Amino acid sequence: MQKVNRDTMSFATKLCFIKENATKSRDVMKTPMSGKGKTSLPGELIVARQSLGKSIMVFDKNENAAENLVSVMKMVYNNGPIVDAFDDFKKIQNRVHDEWAQTPPNSNPILKSSNASTIGPLL
Repeated sequence: MQKVNRDTMSFATKLCFIKENATKSRDVMKTPMSGKGKTSLPGELIVARQSLGKSIMVFDKNENAAENLVSVMKMVYNNGPIVDAFDDFKKIQNRVHDEWAQTPPNSNPILKSSNASTIGPLL
């Protein structure tokens, strides 16, 4: 059996923004001493495509570059599973095939920001 987890996939999700109530929110960033590659992006982020034929990238939601973008992420759980939130396997396969074909080799999914303090040491 194949072992698939966040370590074998070199992927982990991290908290980047917290909204405590209607008036109090803050950016959260992780900068571990164990490795530069584990640094997380702070603030509200959006995962989107700038235009047809471009790769999907991560943008700071408050930057001008993200102004008219529509997130490719969709909610599947909100205080319980959302009915019909998941596509069938064939539809997912087709979407992965299409996305893979549009992604240039060795592409970097993180937009180089004009605001270096937002992106931090990843650049």
